[in-house]
Amino acid sequence: MRRLSLAFALSLLATCAFAAGPGTIDNTISPLGPTGYPNGGVVGFDSEYPAGAIPVANSAVGTTAAVVATLPASTTGKTTYICGFYVSAVATGALAGNITVTGLLNGQQNFTTLTQAVATGINPTPFGYSPCYPASAPNTAIVVTSPAAGAGGVNSATAVGYQL
Repeated sequence: MRRLSLAFALSLLATCAFAAGPGTIDNTISPLGPTGYPNGGVVGFDSEYPAGAIPVANSAVGTTAAVVATLPASTTGKTTYICGFYVSAVATGALAGNITVTGLLNGQQNFTTLTQAVATGINPTPFGYSPCYPASAPNTAIVVTSPAAGAGGVNSATAVGYQL
């Protein structure tokens, strides 16, 4: 399961890479956001993103309470798209909870996940949208909220996407 989760996380990160030119890959992008984009951050035609897309990402960490990763609303009439998220948590005792994704076209989405007990390791929940999924309207944020980890907890949430 851990190998599968790692493989998915790596494939999700790979979707953040874009071609710097024919046959080359620019791997200067971190999972927490783009760095070094030419043309003021606008992705060109060699990208895995649509032409003109601006990549966005957000990550948050916390302890016992829920954490929130927000893909920001555009201020220029663009639509935000979510391409994936990753939530993980560990606490003193195991408990189930729901990851919620709001701001989406057709409403909120819910994903049940498990906060693992510290003694048994971390149970991450990666999820990828293919194709990437749009916000309900232009200038609308997309919010990924983890469940509360509970006593002795540590949790994180990361969301990646783009605006177009």
